[in-house]
Amino acid sequence: MKKIEKQISKLNSELLAATGNKYDLRNFPKILNSAKNNWGFSDIANKLDLGDPLVYKAFINDEERTSLKNLLELVSNDKKALEEVEKLLTRNILYLGSECENLGRINIENEFSDLEKLLTSKYMMLERVKTPDISNFIDDWDKVKPEIIFISCHGTKYGLHLLDKKGKCEEYLNTEFVKFFDKRSEYTECVVLSACESLTLGELITGAGKNVVCVNSKVDITTATQYTEYFFKYINDHSLENSDVYEKAHKISMEKINFEGLEDSFSFKFLKADKIT
Repeated sequence: MKKIEKQISKLNSELLAATGNKYDLRNFPKILNSAKNNWGFSDIANKLDLGDPLVYKAFINDEERTSLKNLLELVSNDKKALEEVEKLLTRNILYLGSECENLGRINIENEFSDLEKLLTSKYMMLERVKTPDISNFIDDWDKVKPEIIFISCHGTKYGLHLLDKKGKCEEYLNTEFVKFFDKRSEYTECVVLSACESLTLGELITGAGKNVVCVNSKVDITTATQYTEYFFKYINDHSLENSDVYEKAHKISMEKINFEGLEDSFSFKFLKADKIT
């Protein structure tokens, strides 16, 4: 046990440095040991490299998220440990809404306000890029380290229309935009592109190993709003589920807006690991 504690202590320092002091898991040896005894996922724990600063993220990927969810009850009487487990289970959403009014009004203020009201789960945290230019987006992305990125703007098959620092609308090409995802793939689980003709960009981002929601053609504001509300409501209501929650949320949302079965003609698409579903 002393050897494990020594490894955990070293890991904790690395983890703090790697995550900008976001996680401090000095209680984890107790949690790990209790989890082994109570839920029998020692095989998972034994496969983890305790020298890897991202080791704890392995516990919230896919089926391991369920194991970590079970720990909530186990550590319920340990306030500090409970806080750390809850941090790991929380999904951060970074919202980037860009209003290029010369291309048609999106009304991003209402969209963000509605999203704030909808996300009631303690395991969902919403942050906004207040000045929607690329540099601020990247700065906030690195600071928040979001599991979900929600981009709402006008788009074409070549790129996204975003405002620059001077408030001028600029088109950012897909080939340049996707580079940001290549460098930040370790913590982002899903990217929602609520932008017309964003399928090409979505396919590029999926190539970086991300779940992506995108639009294969043009989409009207009403349909886009309905879809994203159903999508995020489902995730909010199932916030402790693993990464399969995104595909489930997409399916439910398509059913709700009566677009199920029309994916090839005009609608949102869900892309996962280079597979369109």
